[in-house]
Amino acid sequence: MDWKIRPGEKVDLKEVPPQALGGALENLWPEAAGINLLSKGIHQTSRTPALVSVILLCITAVLGLYWLLSPLQIEEQKIAILDLEIARSQADVKKVEALKMEAEDIQKEISAISTFKASHPMTIILLKEITWILPKNTWLSRVRITDSIVEIEGYALSATELLPKLEASGYFKKVDFASSTFRDTRMNADRFTIKMEIEGLPEERAGHDKKK
Repeated sequence: MDWKIRPGEKVDLKEVPPQALGGALENLWPEAAGINLLSKGIHQTSRTPALVSVILLCITAVLGLYWLLSPLQIEEQKIAILDLEIARSQADVKKVEALKMEAEDIQKEISAISTFKASHPMTIILLKEITWILPKNTWLSRVRITDSIVEIEGYALSATELLPKLEASGYFKKVDFASSTFRDTRMNADRFTIKMEIEGLPEERAGHDKKK
């Protein structure tokens, strides 16, 4: 007030003592803190509340634990994935072993069938051979085929003519009548029962198509 500062007039604040400037500000700004000469210019800093500190510490601890445990969790996940892969591989191995055993069983069956075919003529081949041999005017009423014997029954115009035809085959031997033949007047044919042994199964002969 004593300086008589006019509005719009510039004042050199360097010439104003700080104490006077502070007092003027205190009077002009009601909310300004008062001057405490006993503090000697030392200002008290505000402290962080204890609850906030505890919360921050807890958050830091959780983050630290996560940082420590996350590699372990990653490794555990990798181990779990490897265990799954191993389990799948073991399942695949079991399937392959089962298929291998099944293939071995099939191969054994094939070998057994091949052995049987090599030592025992197939029924269909024997029937085919009999069909080729017998004349067209001969018909059968019964055919019985075992491992070593073939027995046929039927009617023919001349039963005695059948024996040399069957004997000439490479599949049969010891061809003979199993019982006496008789003339069926109603059928006008000889009723016969022929029994023969199986000689084996030679290779298919190209001359089959030249037979009757």
